[in-house]
Amino acid sequence: ANALDLGNCSLGGQINIVALGAVTDSGTLTGGGLFVKTTNDAGAAITLNSTGNDFNGVGLVSRNSADNNFAAGAITYIDTDDFDISPDNIRTNSTVNLTAGGAITQSGRITGTTLTVKTLNNSGAAITLTNINNNTTTINLSARNAADTADAAGAITYVDTNGFDISGIGTTSTLSLATSGAITDSGALVVGDTTTLAAGAANNITLDVTTNNFSTVVITTGNNVTLVDTNAIILGASTVSGTLAV
Repeated sequence: ANALDLGNCSLGGQINIVALGAVTDSGTLTGGGLFVKTTNDAGAAITLNSTGNDFNGVGLVSRNSADNNFAAGAITYIDTDDFDISPDNIRTNSTVNLTAGGAITQSGRITGTTLTVKTLNNSGAAITLTNINNNTTTINLSARNAADTADAAGAITYVDTNGFDISGIGTTSTLSLATSGAITDSGALVVGDTTTLAAGAANNITLDVTTNNFSTVVITTGNNVTLVDTNAIILGASTVSGTLAV
């Protein structure tokens, strides 16, 4: 009930939307900033997937009906070029899926279950998510060409408040991951340039998917570290508190 579909909407300033049910877009949304909040105990999804959407800053939040806690509404947003996650944040107890034709940055935090972020740009568009309050359980981050047929040279940086699993990462540029918890992989990491990993001195890093393909790997902090690569790997200067297995 109380779902809202958005047709074409273009403003020079901020667009703010609050709905009791799911929010979708059948039209294109453009403006300076966008904030969308759903308030539903069961979790109401925010699905804004028109490829022409274009905002500078985006905040998307799934909340319960009392608006005093987060809810399990899946969040999907597509932007035609670059955008920043605004101080309004992107927060849910469900999945977050973000796609852009340019770089993605953040001023606010991201919280959710699985975080999937993709940039689509032939020159490579960076993913720079460095808010220390980010908190997701699984990440999938990729810099791809515009046709989404090959990895591109977009540098990827992700910071999380505790551990996470990697279901997939792809770029021909650099990768930097930092957290205060364990880092594991359930999918492949394919990184054309240097990979830098920091999990904290007490936390393990276990990247053992057989199709991983690194160039150079640098461990800034980690306890027991396991790295598996489908071919050659170069180890840069690293600090490991426990064991290192390659």
